[in-house]
Amino acid sequence: MNTLIIGETCLLRYQLDRLGLKNDATNIFDDMMVNLDGVKGIVEEDFSDMLSPEHLQTVNYLYYPEHGIYHNKSLNLKYTINDDNLYSWDVCSFFHFDVQTKEEFDSLARKLERTKNLFEGAEPLTVYYYYRYHSNYDIPRLKNKVLDFHTFVTDKYKKEFKVVLITQEQGEVDSLDIVENTSKLYHGHFTTISSWVGIDDNWDAHSEDELFNVFLGEK
Repeated sequence: MNTLIIGETCLLRYQLDRLGLKNDATNIFDDMMVNLDGVKGIVEEDFSDMLSPEHLQTVNYLYYPEHGIYHNKSLNLKYTINDDNLYSWDVCSFFHFDVQTKEEFDSLARKLERTKNLFEGAEPLTVYYYYRYHSNYDIPRLKNKVLDFHTFVTDKYKKEFKVVLITQEQGEVDSLDIVENTSKLYHGHFTTISSWVGIDDNWDAHSEDELFNVFLGEK
């Protein structure tokens, strides 16, 4: 079964690469900041507007409000969505890329084509989604959206999909709870001493490598 990251940050790129679970070339969502609503909109429209110039803009966005930190990054405004206030960020952000340069735009176009092919190809697909903690964190509502997304892509592409969902909150000890493991959804909830949402160097959750070894080893 092929694997694909669909958000919300590049945390999963590190973990899947580290464990050898992602051996293909990089895909469009690997290094982006994008939420599930944005991804669904992109897939609904067959990726047709993801790199359309009329929707691309460089925006000085407040990525870390608790620290007052803005970053001037390329966004797709059409898929910058957070209507239900369910996500940490509204953005569909090409965070590590400048879409205004031809070299990086062309690189993103190749990543987009690879991603589109994974959805449209005959091989079953496992998609990985990390739900980033924030003040309005609501796992039950998010899981409903995840299951809706699973139904949507299964119906659209007429093949087998599985969603791997990672949720996380801070606590006094490091622990992992396998909340659900079905043919549709594999959900692991991490309780960690370290933050995954600060501005320190634990953006990739490397402090919890051992928990990820267990979680992704059991899948």
